[in-house]
Amino acid sequence: MTAFYFDEDCGSQARLSAARRLGLDVLTAGEARMLTRADPEQLAFAASVGRAIVTHNLADFWVLHATWLEQGVEHAGMVLLRQKDPAGPGEVARRMQLLADTDLVNDLRYLPRLPTK
Repeated sequence: MTAFYFDEDCGSQARLSAARRLGLDVLTAGEARMLTRADPEQLAFAASVGRAIVTHNLADFWVLHATWLEQGVEHAGMVLLRQKDPAGPGEVARRMQLLADTDLVNDLRYLPRLPTK
C-alpha cells in the first residue's frame, strides 16, 4: 500500500482525519517537523521515508519531477491536487484510496476523480 506525505499546504486536519479513517497511511509535514522547508527538501524527505508526496504546488513539483528523472534520482511518487478542487476532505480521502494500491515510484499523478455511478 502506498504511504502518503502531505506537504504543509495540503495537510489540513480535516483531510488528514478523513484519510486516516479510511485506513490510509498518511504523515504530515507538521508531524515530520518539516514545516517551512523548501519544496526540494520536502520531496527529498518524502523519498527518504518511502512516501508519495501530496501537494497543491503543481508548477514546482512538475519541475522537480522532471529534474529528478533527468538526474536519475528516485522518488516515491507525487500526487497533485488542484488548489481549486471543490472536493471536501472525505472525497479527497476516497480519491486517495484509488491510488493506495498503485506503485507511484517516479510517477506524478493528479488526484483522480471518483468514478461516476
